[in-house]
Amino acid sequence: MHSNRSTQRTDPLSHSGQSKSPSLRTRGHSRNSYPIVLDKNAHYTFIPGHWNQDEYGVPTSYYAAVQLACDAEVLDDPAQIAAILERQLAHFQPEGKHAPVEPGDNRYGKLLGSIRGIRLSVTDVRAKFKFGANRTVEHRRVVAAKLAERGRPLDIEARANVMRRIEGR
Repeated sequence: MHSNRSTQRTDPLSHSGQSKSPSLRTRGHSRNSYPIVLDKNAHYTFIPGHWNQDEYGVPTSYYAAVQLACDAEVLDDPAQIAAILERQLAHFQPEGKHAPVEPGDNRYGKLLGSIRGIRLSVTDVRAKFKFGANRTVEHRRVVAAKLAERGRPLDIEARANVMRRIEGR
């Protein structure tokens, strides 16, 4: 995570306030609220210049990227942490078979004080999907065929995005 401003380095997730991770930077915000930006890139693949033209063609990349500007609130309350963990367990372990996560004198409850949660409130979204939309359908089909031929794992994902846009899905 990266915050929107970066002069004072503190880590709101550490108990001491001393930064152990330079990836979260804050400045002048309340103790439990920090502006951050989350970036996610996916389906990235390199397109060689000769696929776009000839040996003098310009190389490019195809990718999907999303950037979320958020206000991050640090949660310390054991009941809030327990609620987060219960939602995670319901998602990742839907079959159950675990003790309830609740504050108190129990195995999970004793550990809740060493965990912090983060609640993100999205304030802005930016997204870019770059899969050759500025090229002709014919050209994109050629690139899709070359991605299938090269066959690297991310090529397959990128090709699926190229084809989805050609087919209007």
